[in-house]
Amino acid sequence: MGLGCGNPVRLAELREGETVVDLGSGGGIDVFLAAREVGASGRVIGVDMTPEMLTRARQNAERLGVENVEFRQGLIEALPLADSSVDVILSNCVINLAPDKGAVFREAFRILKPGGRLVVSDMVARGKLPRDIAENPELWASCIGGALPEQEYLESIRKAGFPSVDVLTREGLELGHVYSVTVRALKAERPTIKKAATEDLEPVLKLLAEASLPTDGVAEHFQNFLVAREGGRVVGAVGLELYGPSSLFRSLVVGPEYRGRALGRALTEGMLEHARRAGVRRLFLLTETAGEFFATFGFKRIRREEADPEVQQSVEFRTACCASAVTMRLDL
Repeated sequence: MGLGCGNPVRLAELREGETVVDLGSGGGIDVFLAAREVGASGRVIGVDMTPEMLTRARQNAERLGVENVEFRQGLIEALPLADSSVDVILSNCVINLAPDKGAVFREAFRILKPGGRLVVSDMVARGKLPRDIAENPELWASCIGGALPEQEYLESIRKAGFPSVDVLTREGLELGHVYSVTVRALKAERPTIKKAATEDLEPVLKLLAEASLPTDGVAEHFQNFLVAREGGRVVGAVGLELYGPSSLFRSLVVGPEYRGRALGRALTEGMLEHARRAGVRRLFLLTETAGEFFATFGFKRIRREEADPEVQQSVEFRTACCASAVTMRLDL
């Protein structure tokens, strides 16, 4: 039903009731092994790009009487699954066949729930492969030509957003240019969003400076900031300058490694709730690049001079934000 270069199912330590995805599921052998581990309350989804293999896998499932599985057609670089929807991702000697391995790991990160895990067995290289191997189509098809050096492979997983990446096994080190590894990567739990504390000021100012966002006036209004923390580290922030029923929404920032993970949306939602509880009726903001994002919350573009006078006297309106910035308003 399929070939592999390791045993990710065993090393994934699957638990009853989990939802599992197998990337490049082929005839379904790892899907069926995983289905036995997660039990009737769990589910295993195999993803493969070839109709022939999907047909074979479905026939195998029917023949074996396995009901807690399904097979979907799709590319592992563009998975047909929703964000944050699965507990575990498996793959067995498939990702090395993808020209853009970073895209595969970014998709894996996207569909994993916070706290989920990626366990893959794959071929890696001792170093950069000779050109005659790397450009040989037959060697690509045999899981050799597309192998990355081990450290480059691991780094591509980290760059996708996984903070914890560990090599569980290495096999075949004596065989030549390539060998197999089984790797486990964990997706961090979602950062917690809380009211900013005094000691958060310096990390927030640093995030803003690194993002080329204004820092003037932050300290004076820091009592109305929220921060996102992960592992004791500030990874995002958003602020509010209160001027009675009219207020300024400002300083939405997310650390580079957390972008694309909906943290900016969570911070915005948290601050809108904070503003409502504070009795704010009209929120204004200035932005150069995020107009479309804020429009999804109901902010509407207005002329700068249409902002309420109290907000126009803020440091950000007067000096900190350039004249080309778009002004937006939200009625709460």
